[in-house]
This record gives sequence, structure tokens and C-alpha cells, in this order.
Amino acid sequence: MNRREFLRNSAVWGASIALGNVVSSCAQSPIQPAMMEGLLKDVKIIDAHAHPDQFYQLGPQRVDHTSTLGAMRAIGMVASSFAAVGDLGFLSRGSVPGNEYLNTQSQLKKAESMMKSGQIKWVLKASDVPHKIGSGDPPGAILSIEGGDPLEGNP
Repeated sequence: MNRREFLRNSAVWGASIALGNVVSSCAQSPIQPAMMEGLLKDVKIIDAHAHPDQFYQLGPQRVDHTSTLGAMRAIGMVASSFAAVGDLGFLSRGSVPGNEYLNTQSQLKKAESMMKSGQIKWVLKASDVPHKIGSGDPPGAILSIEGGDPLEGNP
């Protein structure tokens, strides 16, 4: 089970429990696809930590194909964190040139170019989170940075 499947399943079960004893009734009558659509109708799915379309690269052996804009649209995820990797130089064991500050700036600029091309929409406050995602709607992007390494000791 990958992260997206986990989130989808968690949302379904959480909604079932919130609606009261739906889980116990499933043993007697299985949930039909139409029922599941109703359960998720008003649920906004947001991934709190991801690297959509992996806007950093450590090498072809470490590409995450589950965290993509296409996968977000497929499950109706309205927004995701776009986490820049603050210690990319360390993780790459020196194969990524530059210091942690410049590497992080480069990743954030890639996210910015995705926003400028209309692939994503910045989420700066709660009201910026899209209500739903359609085929032409850009998902929301919440920028984040893993760790304080890019500060390089200078807050």
C-alpha cells in the first residue's frame, strides 16, 4: 500500500466512523462504489508531506511515481505539501553540487515555475485550498522545507 492508497482508505474509514456504525454494517452489506462517492463528496484530501512530481532529484533509482500531480488529480486530492529537501547535499553524499541553501532555493524555484505555468496554485491561507479538483483545475501547493539545514547556522 502506498501513501496515496493509505490516505484514500483512511479518509473512507474515518468518514464511515464519523457517520456512525457504517463500518459494522459493512459486514452485513458491503459498501457499493456509489456509497463511497457519497462518503468522500465533501472531504478535502490534503497530503501533509510530499514531493509532488519530485521537484528534486537524487537519481533515477529513487524516483517516487506515487507522488505526482496526475495521482493527486486521480484521487481528488485538493492540495499537497511541496516539501523542499533541506539536506539534499548531505543525502546525496556530495553528488549534488552546491550548498544546502542554494539547493533548497533551486527546488523552491522549480515549484514556483510549476505555479507560473498553471500546474499548481499556491495555498497561502485556508481559503486558498481548492474546494475540488477537476481535470483542468490545478491542485493547491503548500510550500515547506524539511529541516533547518538551508539556514546553515544563520537564522
